Amino acid sequence: MFSIQKMLKGPLFTHHSFRKWLCLLAIMLSRSRFSLANPIQNSNPILSNDNQVRTQYLYTDNNNMHLYLQITHNGVVTGTEEKNDYGVLEIKAVKAGVVVIKGIRSNLYLCMDSRHQLYASAYDKDDCHFHEKITPDNYNMYSSEKHSEYVSLAPLKGSQMARFLPIATPSDTFNIDHHDVMINTDSSESWNGIGFPWGPSRK
Repeated sequence: MFSIQKMLKGPLFTHHSFRKWLCLLAIMLSRSRFSLANPIQNSNPILSNDNQVRTQYLYTDNNNMHLYLQITHNGVVTGTEEKNDYGVLEIKAVKAGVVVIKGIRSNLYLCMDSRHQLYASAYDKDDCHFHEKITPDNYNMYSSEKHSEYVSLAPLKGSQMARFLPIATPSDTFNIDHHDVMINTDSSESWNGIGFPWGPSRK
């Protein structure tokens, strides 16, 4: 690490040093993003370590349109062309490479049933756990841990949308309490909740 004395010698930023700082910044951001996908070391991982929670929109597109994934209050999972409160999602790791995705406004979790249909419900370990995969071009893909199918939005036109770009939400979008519901991720019992299937999900 350069000492303050050495840093004060010569120009504060040269073209070379500026490029070096940009590279370091890219590495730091990459490491920060990787750490968010690490498992939470706690007996109740849904509730602990708020710094592991990401509040984001999930954006996807094809050659014909773009959509934001949204989870509505009546349990419907769909896509919308405009950002709205139902598209603000809380993404949290429950174990290595596995996350849960909750709609902040609806307070329901993204789920997938045995027919590979998306729906939203209160927490259900079997249907609400998704493997998170980051592609080389920094898109995220989510596949059901139990049903081994990718989360995908089926647009009216064009191909399926299974690659999602996480977009940060404004910090003041919601006053979020990450400790609102006690969830036992080790329980095999499903929680009762509203669940409406929406559309087939295919790769």
